[in-house]
Amino acid sequence: MTAVNFFDRPIVKITLALSLFLNCLVSLKAYAAPYPGMGSSLLVAPERGLFWQRKGFALRTANSGWELAAPQNEASAALRYVKPGSSTASLAVQLETLKADLSLENYAKRWIRDYSSYGFEILGTQTFLQNGSKGLVVDLFHKKSDQQLRQILFLKNKNIVILTCKDERKKFTQTLQGCNQISKTFEWNLKLTRPVAF
Repeated sequence: MTAVNFFDRPIVKITLALSLFLNCLVSLKAYAAPYPGMGSSLLVAPERGLFWQRKGFALRTANSGWELAAPQNEASAALRYVKPGSSTASLAVQLETLKADLSLENYAKRWIRDYSSYGFEILGTQTFLQNGSKGLVVDLFHKKSDQQLRQILFLKNKNIVILTCKDERKKFTQTLQGCNQISKTFEWNLKLTRPVAF
């Protein structure tokens, strides 16, 4: 009778292969959302920029030092980011769908004239071009709360995205650097041809 190597037995080979397969499977990171339709998957995490893709644009916060202030909800049209270690700095991202066709300037004119009644001083406005899209910057100061703000607006097909960066006036210059880093990653989804439904 010939001696059979222990590892040459079919049952041992199958057991080893299955063990190796299961070990690899268990060690992989899970990228799925815990509940269908939620934005909590690592693949669509807001910092990767994909969270907003269904809303028609991308915005990346990875490696910016900014964190999501509250758990994201895919049905929401607004998120707020905060700078760890700062109790006053924030960046809000909001998406609105307009009822009528308006230019970026006409949309801004509608609400800019109301800012003074809320105690805001308009420091300046400027249009710019980014990734082939026209944008508008509005710089504001609220004297009573000593808060400085920058709003950055992008408009496409009745969809308007408003990024609002704010902090205390004495800290605003430093905060603005981080906000600008994030806002420069903004780009419309090329497939967006109609207003986004919420």
